[in-house]
Amino acid sequence: TRMLAALGHDLRSPLTAMRVQAEMVDDIETRDSLVASVEEMQGMVDATLTFARGLTGSEQPETVDLHDFLEALCADMPRGFVIDAGPRVEARLRPNAMRRALRNVIENADRYGGGATVGWHRQGDTLVLTVEDDGPGIPEADFDQVFEPFTRLETSRSQETGGVGLGMAIARNIVRAHGGDISLQNLTPRGLRVQVTLPLPH
Repeated sequence: TRMLAALGHDLRSPLTAMRVQAEMVDDIETRDSLVASVEEMQGMVDATLTFARGLTGSEQPETVDLHDFLEALCADMPRGFVIDAGPRVEARLRPNAMRRALRNVIENADRYGGGATVGWHRQGDTLVLTVEDDGPGIPEADFDQVFEPFTRLETSRSQETGGVGLGMAIARNIVRAHGGDISLQNLTPRGLRVQVTLPLPH
């Protein structure tokens, strides 16, 4: 984790210098291509730093009202999501980290499934939070692979369609750091459910 953080941090300066030099290229087509490549590398560096922070986060937990927490997250996201409200629940979370985890899951549902519906219920001393979409789902054989760092099931390698393959790895690390877990389930006739389980405070 320290290695990832150090590499990500140290790459920022040369990338900034490359961006400045790329902007000075006279040929427009070459300049645009170089700038796009630098921006792609910068995105990978930022994602790597986010991944490292998710592994080592020192944010203190807070008690939050889940409904209010999700409403604030929905308002912050450009396309938002549907809230399928469950019971009033107070959860003990590291708010910034959990926002990052849920945003990654919801953005995936929006990108590949056309939108997200977020719901929750209590199961004993456990909070069960679900993110569902209407997309094609994922082959069950690939469920574990989805959570591996730098793994993308979307094969075009375009940054526009699939990022760098860290979103779900970051989400799982954050959820597990809360003492919970995250799993996938295909829905019938179509769609994917991402289920996050978190221990509730006594």
